[in-house]
Amino acid sequence: MSSTAVGQDATSSPRAHTPTPVQERRKLWAEGSVSIKIPEIAKWAFFRNEEVDVDFLQFGRTIKGGTINMYVHDARNEMIGKTITAKAELWQKTLIDGRSFFYIDLHPSQDAKPTHRLIVMDGATDIQGAFMTPSPMKGYVLFVDPDAKLAAEVPKTLTPAAPTKPNWTGDGQLDRLLAAGWKIKIATDDRVFLTKPGKKDLIHHRPRKR
Repeated sequence: MSSTAVGQDATSSPRAHTPTPVQERRKLWAEGSVSIKIPEIAKWAFFRNEEVDVDFLQFGRTIKGGTINMYVHDARNEMIGKTITAKAELWQKTLIDGRSFFYIDLHPSQDAKPTHRLIVMDGATDIQGAFMTPSPMKGYVLFVDPDAKLAAEVPKTLTPAAPTKPNWTGDGQLDRLLAAGWKIKIATDDRVFLTKPGKKDLIHHRPRKR
């Protein structure tokens, strides 16, 4: 779904379906490319632009309260089930009835290299650069460096096995935060994003190597 389709909405068959008119679309992010796998359950859909049906592949990422749809433009059947690199655009769509949603346009590019990693998560965060979903959905979209890792992917050596262990990461301040119950959410070369129940998310800057 492109920005030229103002007033129109995507739909799947049957093509006689009349979508709710769109009041506004706002582009929130379009600063790079991501690597993403198109799932086997992706389906063909379309929108009408100046009396022409524009086809694309559609799939989604489910979060609490709804789904963030992904639209792959200039898609081919052989892309289904494969990982592609695509230029990404995050949009917010507001309908005339007041409902508002996020969606992501993906434009495949054989020449592009991933400059960011796309993360879609439940819950709230104070991480700088995160886009909080409109209500009633409760989640956020984040574009990070390709080598950034989610908490579940951080090597186990970074997770404290017991409060008495004196050195887990070699970073004294980070170790103290882990000992105090903070959990690593995302880790990059220079920063660590931490979370703790009942607290605002925290950003720890790794010490510079001399």
